[in-house]
Amino acid sequence: ASMAGATWETSVSIGEAVSGNTTVAVLPLKEGTYLVKAEDSSGILSAVAAAISTKQASALAWSPLTSVQEDDDFTGAHASTFVGSLMLQLRGTGLIDDAPDFDSIVSLDYYGGVAASGTYDFAAGMDLGSVQRVRLTSTLAAEIVSVNDLIDSRAALVDTWADFDGTAGASADAWVEVREADDDPAGTPTWSDWRRLDSAEFQARAFDFRCILTSADPAYTIRINQLRVAAANL
Repeated sequence: ASMAGATWETSVSIGEAVSGNTTVAVLPLKEGTYLVKAEDSSGILSAVAAAISTKQASALAWSPLTSVQEDDDFTGAHASTFVGSLMLQLRGTGLIDDAPDFDSIVSLDYYGGVAASGTYDFAAGMDLGSVQRVRLTSTLAAEIVSVNDLIDSRAALVDTWADFDGTAGASADAWVEVREADDDPAGTPTWSDWRRLDSAEFQARAFDFRCILTSADPAYTIRINQLRVAAANL
């Protein structure tokens, strides 16, 4: 969501990767900075990311309608996630009861390494009161950090490390998903399947949201300090 000063380590994915012979990539329109890196056949990323910023300007005049905000408390349902220092993040995979030596545990939150994935269900959804046409846009501000910065503490193979020094590796990701319904969410609504939400237009009455967090390296976690969804109409 940053218009300036965006870095690879504080970014999350948007859209899908395209092949090297592709000259055009179509992505959802959001306010912020888009960062792009090239990746070779062995999975090595370019050292520097290209950047372009946008204000989500469009030909149609969308007006703010309503929004939901989960930060700073994140009081929704957690599955392999927790809140620490007012940030949503992945839990460790180990059980304290299984630790052979409690005093040797470097981090209680990440004992056993960072979980490969987790899900956070929003505490609140949206009920527009009637079926309406709206544009939904997610806002997700995060940082990716190494929680096991000692070589002996990293469980993944060294060939898979994005960065040997542990300072520029971005081995984690997060995104928002949404499902919709045309009937009253307080009753027995018929929900659609979950789908990724960056920015898209919908025609429905109610919306339910969740956030998916992932880590490709048990030494890295993603910490989310801003998690919101805004609705706008014409």
